[in-house]
Amino acid sequence: MKVMVWNCQGMESPLTVPQLKENVLLLFPDLIFLYETKNTKQTLDTARKKINFDNVFVVDACRKASDMAVFWNRNLSVKTIFSTCFTIEVEIQTEMGNGSWWILRIYASSDSSIRREQWKVIQRRKELWGDHWIVAGDFNDITSTSEKLGGGKK
Repeated sequence: MKVMVWNCQGMESPLTVPQLKENVLLLFPDLIFLYETKNTKQTLDTARKKINFDNVFVVDACRKASDMAVFWNRNLSVKTIFSTCFTIEVEIQTEMGNGSWWILRIYASSDSSIRREQWKVIQRRKELWGDHWIVAGDFNDITSTSEKLGGGKK
């Protein structure tokens, strides 16, 4: 299974949907997570049709969190979708049909105190997911100061 995660920085640019379509044709993703779409469910549904995907689930922006969307086709057996202001959690049935696994798309806050609270939520959610899950997205964090250029110290 191929998953694409993209901060598209807004769907309003005339280049965004053609770029998304090109990525779909090149990469053949089964699941696409977009964030910072800065647009409506209707616009995202139009984009879904242009990239020939069957389904879209949209999370509207709340507080300072960005809006997000997940696209998938009917060949992927999506059982459940949960969302918060900063995550989309997708439960996927295995191809053999004998179990499931979760993929979590996160857009963590750049504020470290909020981000700590977000990680606490994820720790609690792990009980639902069990042993079969992966996380992808924008953690808004660095592992060492060598990764950072400019700005204040982290």
